[in-house]
Amino acid sequence: MMREDKFVQVHVNVEKTPEQIVYHLIVHPSLERPKGCFSPTKIGEIILERLPDQLYTFTLKTAMEWEQDAKLAEKNCFCLTLFASSITNLLNQIVSEEIPELSFLAGKLKYGSIENVIVDWSKTNPTYHFAGIIFDYKEKLGIPDLEKARSFLSLTDTTYLVNKQITIVLLMPVNDSRCFTAISNNPITSFHQINQYLWWSFHFDHYFSKSDFVSTKLDSEHGYNVIEDILIYTRPILNIEDVPIPLWDFIKKHYNFLPPFFDEESFSTALILSKIKNI
Repeated sequence: MMREDKFVQVHVNVEKTPEQIVYHLIVHPSLERPKGCFSPTKIGEIILERLPDQLYTFTLKTAMEWEQDAKLAEKNCFCLTLFASSITNLLNQIVSEEIPELSFLAGKLKYGSIENVIVDWSKTNPTYHFAGIIFDYKEKLGIPDLEKARSFLSLTDTTYLVNKQITIVLLMPVNDSRCFTAISNNPITSFHQINQYLWWSFHFDHYFSKSDFVSTKLDSEHGYNVIEDILIYTRPILNIEDVPIPLWDFIKKHYNFLPPFFDEESFSTALILSKIKNI
């Protein structure tokens, strides 16, 4: 399967076994590009798998372009970044029009900035964990050992503008093999089944230190992580209505703002119930 524009060709090659389907995502220069502009480059894989215990997994492996020779990869990735918008559009066209079992990803795949990708340190091996402590990786968005990477294949969804001061951006957490994985008891056929495995990052126009968040129990014990001044919620959440009450309380105190699905009375009740639940 292939789609192209005047900049690039995006190919999706498929391998199937009874238990697994692997989609190899490869970018070629278009025929109109100068020869040698960049070489065909694999940007990722999507894997649908049925496990022996009747669980089903969806895996997206990213940053595969960096698994080749480092100098060649750097040249290729510089060019691919220039064509990121084309790659994103063509890839979404293919899953929408030619791969029915992946049609739920239409509009959800993005080739672009690293800002949508983050390491889930709980799923890395001890070596990376140690490196995270020594070299301060844990305080950075991004992927270890890929400082030169400019663009990544990722899953994305709605960016919520809570108000003019607060924005919510969804992140794709990966392990040290640069894989994002979602698990379900049923075959994965909708983005709803994947969405709960994405993380939610809250961007505020005002600087809050880690201690500002921790002092209100927006801490790791309750599913939060703070990177620089960004607050990240790592537990399953499907939509903005599922944002935990203590976080809305933090926002209300600092911004005097409540989302439209709360009024003062209903929020006060929800806050009391939340505190009782956490006693």
